[in-house]
Amino acid sequence: MFNNNKIYKVTKEGKKKRVFFISGLKVSFKGKNATVIIHEPYIKFKKCKFILGENSTIEIQGSMHASNRLFVDMNTKNSKCLIGKNFSSSKNCSFLIYVEPNLKIVIGDECMFGEDVTLRTSDAHRIYNNKNEIINKGKDILIKNHCWLATDVTILKGVTIEENSVVAAKSVVTKNLEFKNSLYAGVPCVLKKQGINWDRKSPNDFISQYEPKTKE
Repeated sequence: MFNNNKIYKVTKEGKKKRVFFISGLKVSFKGKNATVIIHEPYIKFKKCKFILGENSTIEIQGSMHASNRLFVDMNTKNSKCLIGKNFSSSKNCSFLIYVEPNLKIVIGDECMFGEDVTLRTSDAHRIYNNKNEIINKGKDILIKNHCWLATDVTILKGVTIEENSVVAAKSVVTKNLEFKNSLYAGVPCVLKKQGINWDRKSPNDFISQYEPKTKE
């Protein structure tokens, strides 16, 4: 009946429990032997949807944050989407690992995605040379720890983003962002500034934690 497709919740102690429903998340299995694994503390899903093809896996580590209308399309064989601790995404983000098999998206710990962020491991349609050789094969995407992708960012196939990076709104990333602690922007995305870092706090809240305390 279930074609060996499974959804698991994993406690902080590492105990795995099979479940058939996760609040705020719709899971659609299109083949067999696919798995969804969600670790405690369980991310707060809001109108999210996952599609998994044969032998595909989605695993999300524990997060105190939320994911709003995240769409993960893995309707192909042997695909993977691995998301680290304390991930969050604003509404209408899309992770597209479809069309070509054996591809993956890996997102590190403490990453934050704004609205309408799109990750694509494939161009979906073929480009070939005069020898009928495909020249645009799909490739994995790797986003390392503590990266902030702002609103309407697009990440294309084969991209690696180094840790503590910020990618500005409406950027299109077509190649590796090679420097840690850096700000990138543009179409195509390029390096704008090095020696930076970022925090989830608002500017006012961030500044206030460093203000000197007044003596009573």
